[in-house]
Amino acid sequence: MIQKIIKVGTSAAVVIPKDFLMGSGFKVGDKVSVDLDEEAKVVTIAPTSKKIKETADWTDKFIKKYKKALDALADK
Repeated sequence: MIQKIIKVGTSAAVVIPKDFLMGSGFKVGDKVSVDLDEEAKVVTIAPTSKKIKETADWTDKFIKKYKKALDALADK
């Protein structure tokens, strides 16, 4: 499949067709790792590690649970 690179603000993007997205297991909002093999001119999109996602989820829960205390500390 051929896709066009489009301008998005000051960046560029390639649209991932819905069928490809569904087949990849990714969903809108997922964080992914994007790597470039400069020699081969190949861009690779891969899921972030499960450990990073678990840490981010834990951090979000912690912040929600202790938001008032964290805000009070930030004001000091």
